[in-house]
Amino acid sequence: MGKLDVHMSSERMDWETPHEFFASLDSKFDFTLDVCAGADNTKVELFFTEEDDGLAQAWNGRCWMNPPYGRAIGKWLAKAKLEASDNPACEFVVCLVPARVDTAWWHDNVMYDATLILFVRGRLTFVGAKAGAPFPVSIVVFETGGPPMFQAITREGEMIENEG
Repeated sequence: MGKLDVHMSSERMDWETPHEFFASLDSKFDFTLDVCAGADNTKVELFFTEEDDGLAQAWNGRCWMNPPYGRAIGKWLAKAKLEASDNPACEFVVCLVPARVDTAWWHDNVMYDATLILFVRGRLTFVGAKAGAPFPVSIVVFETGGPPMFQAITREGEMIENEG
């Protein structure tokens, strides 16, 4: 297995956020809930484990989310968007996700609904990884009342109407 193969593998989807990176975000956002974590990798005192099923829970407070990077990522982002817009007890959700701007889950859940998108310069090295991720990552923030940040365009150059 090559040094980057582990990042491309579906054997592991729970890559832990680097401690210093999270600490910097936490100093700005003061998170109160980690919505998808485990006792061994949570960054916040209150958290939902896989057994708790964060997708089935109501999210309250200032939420942090580093979701599994597999096929379910779209479900996690749809949930983050929903909680931030429809749950008054949820102040906001800050998400660490791959910057896969060409995917359906990005267009369906991020592009028209995020109130802030930050693209991380360089490659993040997740806890336990031997090298930086082979893909760029972004911080996506959902909160009530923010305007959409981006407009889409087709490969043919046609503007796509904002349906968000």
